[in-house]
Amino acid sequence: MRITFEASTLTASAEDRLITGLLIPYGEQGNSNLGKFSVPQGAFTLPTDPAQMTVNVEHEREAVFGHGARLTETPEGVMFAAYAAKTPEGDAALRDSQPGPNGEPAKLGFFSAEVASVKIAGGLAKSGRLFGAALVERPAFPSATLLASYDEDEENGTTETVLETEDNDTGTGSEPTETVEKYTDEFVDEDGNESSRETTITTVEDGNTTTITTETVIVEPDADTTEEEEESIVSTLTASARRGATRPAAVTSSSREASPQENLQTLFAAMSQVKQGLASQDTLLAALKQIKTDGALGVGAGGGKNKGLPDHWMGQLWDGREYDRKFINLCSLGTDVQAVRKRGYKAHRGTATAPVDRYDGNWAGNLAEINSAEAFITEQSSTLHRFALANTIAREFFDLPGGEEYLEAFFKLIVEDYAMWSDYKALSIIGETAGAPIMARPRSPRYEGGVGLGMLIQGITTVNRTRDTASYAIVTEEVMDELLDTPKDLIPEYITFDFNTELTGSAANGKVQVVEAERASLVGLDGKPLVAADSLSVIVGAQRAIEFEENGTTPIKVDALQIAIGAVDRAVHGYVDSLVVREDSVVLISDKAAPVADKG
Repeated sequence: MRITFEASTLTASAEDRLITGLLIPYGEQGNSNLGKFSVPQGAFTLPTDPAQMTVNVEHEREAVFGHGARLTETPEGVMFAAYAAKTPEGDAALRDSQPGPNGEPAKLGFFSAEVASVKIAGGLAKSGRLFGAALVERPAFPSATLLASYDEDEENGTTETVLETEDNDTGTGSEPTETVEKYTDEFVDEDGNESSRETTITTVEDGNTTTITTETVIVEPDADTTEEEEESIVSTLTASARRGATRPAAVTSSSREASPQENLQTLFAAMSQVKQGLASQDTLLAALKQIKTDGALGVGAGGGKNKGLPDHWMGQLWDGREYDRKFINLCSLGTDVQAVRKRGYKAHRGTATAPVDRYDGNWAGNLAEINSAEAFITEQSSTLHRFALANTIAREFFDLPGGEEYLEAFFKLIVEDYAMWSDYKALSIIGETAGAPIMARPRSPRYEGGVGLGMLIQGITTVNRTRDTASYAIVTEEVMDELLDTPKDLIPEYITFDFNTELTGSAANGKVQVVEAERASLVGLDGKPLVAADSLSVIVGAQRAIEFEENGTTPIKVDALQIAIGAVDRAVHGYVDSLVVREDSVVLISDKAAPVADKG
């Protein structure tokens, strides 16, 4: 069994974090959960290393704040020094164990010993093992406490459990009430012998004290003797009651013999009643009242602000993958954006009004006249596209806990907006560069039915015939669906295609990257559609046909303070510079004409 009793006042040192005081007084009558008794010197075994002792607050095992530092035996008793850990709990213990600035008594001004295996006779402790200590508020126990002890009778094989409360109630004055329950069960031991176990539970209620005696006898039959060999089984219980706890109802015998399981459940229920300090006696073995999560205790009697169980807050929830740009990366993408635009030129044969594809260089020789050629140049320059979004934010979002998480989630969406803006801006520039759609040509009878695949092949060959190399294709949803569904018998043997349900793929032995675009997104920079509403369309281009530049760190975040109104202005800026290098290297193939002007 374990006891706790109070000693004297303490001294605390914040410098070495030690709390010192008399833990076990010798020869003094102490108030403990075993009643009043005194401890002579040498009765208790002390730890050889005080550090193994834990120190808590008010004997709450969850409220540990440090460990033992020193144990010293003096004629007055056992002096104890506890080290308060460098934690918030340790700081609180140091603070609460010191008197107030105006001489107020310490909040926790006393040590209380925790001793196991205590034996008492004639009001004196005979033996016990010190294992812990606690800081407590009062030097005695005016509130109810619970005794959980066992007196072992080795001869009779019995275990006595005494449940005792000390409070202002002096008892009802009634005679002790005794109830007895017995049960017998048979079992086969580890040696294969059949044995029986006889258990007797006797409960005696006397005022504020309830004594439960459990006697267990194991009977083993022996062929050579009729004597019964008895073996005692002793259990252990540690418990404490709270102030206001009601004594458990007496265990009563029924007309039938209870089963072993039912008797054990009855005992455990009685122990749990005292341990938890339940307020009503009728909840022990009577019908249980229902408490549901959707009842008054769960959702609150009035709802709204009176809500009981708190919601399970999940924080920000998954809302799909972040946007991954797929169009701007098809072209040449760099980070050399500048405040001034890019400029360059191209040289052409012929004149601006009469350009030619090539000159005839044939010469007859023998002083014959040589053909002459002429040329002109055209200048090309880039266009800078700007992105910006800004908000004025109350500084409470930054200054107080809990608000900045929402701001970060919001501006993460703004950064994603820039990614979508720049990507679809690039798609519009690619579409405008492709110009008027080239009508899809009929496929050969052998491959008839794969219209989308035929348009893709037509676009690749068209770009390659302009003395460039196709590297990407942008197809509408219906074309992508058709490519995914195209059977291998409709694919020419000379070309390899690879498509997947990630809505991407490759063509021309992996040299052409294929991505999907919504038909509604194929619009120019002015927002006008580039293809017919019900068309199948494919854009094919070469990587170097269009150059894009943006900042290396994109987008740019800018913060500014508005001290007068307690706010922070936050803006997000981004820039994309586009330069069309070669229009002929981007083509649009469609099965329907669109109301857009042709190139040039």
